[in-house]
Amino acid sequence: MSTARELLAADRDLASKIIEVKELDCMGGVMAEDSKGKLSIDNTYGTRLEMLLPRLLPEMSKELF
Repeated sequence: MSTARELLAADRDLASKIIEVKELDCMGGVMAEDSKGKLSIDNTYGTRLEMLLPRLLPEMSKELF
């Protein structure tokens, strides 16, 4: 979380648009949500891996077996 706080400390314009920064228990990445909770973006490592695995598994199977 210190990276997010460092970025906000360095960019006052960006910081003026951010309401809250919370720590997230994940392997990496970021989650962002608008102030009303209508738009949410999950760009965490785990979520991206879940989206990628179905496409990679057939290729991995071909190479391994």
